Amino acid sequence: MEERREGTGETGKASDEVRFPGSDILRGGSPPEILRRLHDGDPLDILPRALGALAREALLLNPKTFVEHCLARVAFESMFYEGSPSLGEWLDRCIIKSAKDLGISQYQEESRRLPVSESPEVEYYRLFSELSGIELELTRLVCLTVNNLPIDQRRVFYAVAIAGKTLNRYVAEGYGPPDKAREALRLASQAVLLAMEERRNEEGGPDG
Repeated sequence: MEERREGTGETGKASDEVRFPGSDILRGGSPPEILRRLHDGDPLDILPRALGALAREALLLNPKTFVEHCLARVAFESMFYEGSPSLGEWLDRCIIKSAKDLGISQYQEESRRLPVSESPEVEYYRLFSELSGIELELTRLVCLTVNNLPIDQRRVFYAVAIAGKTLNRYVAEGYGPPDKAREALRLASQAVLLAMEERRNEEGGPDG
């Protein structure tokens, strides 16, 4: 079944003759072929664009998986892209879709209680556990909880709890005023602690 994609107004593959910024990479081949071009030297700078979005949005997702998903998404969506919107805006839309896709995957894993130790992202969660001090089997729940918080709460939680910044430094970087940042951190921490407490209670209490 064909999908309707942004930037075309029609279903199906865009014409290979259409020229636009990036068309030498995005036209003239199947998605796997275009994916190979995107991997070869990152000609569209998707790596820094994707990592920048991940940091800007303070999303707790595996950066390596995220970048790979963004590249695959761009390769697939190229079949329907004809130069509008602008290349940069279109790439950003693909990246946003990738973040949503991985967020759904994270939710699906958590909802069916797949052990974190069996998750394809276990290495990311293991690193997250080491940085945060949270036990491994609760890390995915914490990531999912944080990813669903408002952006100001996500940012301050990541800065303080993961990056190890002081609240004063965070505010000095332009994320003030202090009272607002402090309240955002309190709410984020409260949400995380509540999620962890509820999970422990479901599993029979803190001692298991």
